[in-house]
Parts: sequence; structure tokens; C-alpha cells
Amino acid sequence: MARVRLPKNLGDCEIIITKAGSPAVWNRKSGKNRFLLACRNIEEAEKVLQKIRANDGLEDIWL
Repeated sequence: MARVRLPKNLGDCEIIITKAGSPAVWNRKSGKNRFLLACRNIEEAEKVLQKIRANDGLEDIWL
């Protein structure tokens, strides 16, 4: 399992398709509050997004 650190000001996250064609979870921010996590497929991206939304203000999640 891998630990992913979340920025303090995460905001709303969504699933996007990168230029390479792989899905990613992104919060549409730049700088130190930017969050971008590349995923293998859409199903994995949806699971990651659910874990992030269910997170109750913790600094990290385990994937």
C-alpha cells in the first residue's frame, strides 16, 4: 500500500483524462496546493476519488 499526502487546502477533486490518455484525479489548483494523482483506469480513479471525499480532514490516505 502507498501513502498519499493531501494538501491542506484540497478543494474539490475531479477525474480528468491526461494528454497521454490515462485518467487522473486533479483538484484544478497550482502551486503548493496542487494535487494530481495518475491512475491506471477509470475504475481505480473513481475509487481514489471516493476515498478522498470520505477523508475527514486527515493529511494522508492509504491506497
